[in-house]
Amino acid sequence: WIYDTTRYGKPVKGRSMVCCVFVCSMWKAGGLFGNDTVNCGELTNLDDYDLNIFDKTKMNSGRPEICQTSDPENQNCQLVGPYTLNFNHYNEAPVYSHMGEKCPTWIPGQGPDYWGP
Repeated sequence: WIYDTTRYGKPVKGRSMVCCVFVCSMWKAGGLFGNDTVNCGELTNLDDYDLNIFDKTKMNSGRPEICQTSDPENQNCQLVGPYTLNFNHYNEAPVYSHMGEKCPTWIPGQGPDYWGP
């Protein structure tokens, strides 16, 4: 999707992206996926934080002191907010080509259960 917007006061066309697509696109532009063919438009929020791309040494007790002080029970670094965000399956799934493009768990008469290979 392309939409009309402005940049530096001049009209331009821009890509329309939800947050998870934007994050994935930044990772892809930075080379995080290497030679894997990843279509960021097919990933969801769950896919973004599920990917096994985060440094485990910076989680739990390896977090910076400010993170541990701000939210002692969180495995990640959350500095603000009244609620702790805990993610199921955080940093567990390997990156592979064409991930999220097919739903192999389609159940006839019920639909997909949205769990990939």
